[in-house]
Amino acid sequence: MLDGMGHQVVVVDQDPDAFAQLRRSFAGEKIVGQAHERHTFQQAGAEQADAFVAATREDNRNIVAALAAKHHFKVPKVVARIYDPDRAKIYRDQGLLTLSPVDWAANRIRDMLVHAAVETEREFETGEVALIRMEVPARLRGKLVADVSVAGDISVVVISRRGRSLLPTMGTRFEQGDIVRFVVAREAYARFESLVGLKE
Repeated sequence: MLDGMGHQVVVVDQDPDAFAQLRRSFAGEKIVGQAHERHTFQQAGAEQADAFVAATREDNRNIVAALAAKHHFKVPKVVARIYDPDRAKIYRDQGLLTLSPVDWAANRIRDMLVHAAVETEREFETGEVALIRMEVPARLRGKLVADVSVAGDISVVVISRRGRSLLPTMGTRFEQGDIVRFVVAREAYARFESLVGLKE
């Protein structure tokens, strides 16, 4: 995806057959090697890199590679996929950007079962805060953004109306057909659903 956006991308894998999984249109560089080894970092141009992603199937390799990129090669943005949620939190607390697919999947499954009417567009970090998109429900039409805003829990961030987007104020009124994006704290989901009329 990054390659398709015009970024220069280098993919490193120890298995040359793995490159067959890349899109046919991939125009980046492919390097066969161990991503956590110094000479592989140098071959990939880590010294000039803006970002590094460690996404192997092994947590230990991802952690070692991510730490090397961050501390030895001073790559500004480093992301590590870490399956173990507890380890992901430990390294996140140490300043490493981590993604735990286990945490993410568990949160999404829970939301699909418990909060089925809410369309989550994006979750931040480990899902404590979510960006939610929905067409304005009948209950909110004519009401103010202030009526559904709760400091620290629920905010209206964007309203799309008649083909244009606007940043609402507390005095903005919802209109029929509005597409509204809310930022909601996970602990406030039930309250959010009640405020917008999804749950009595």
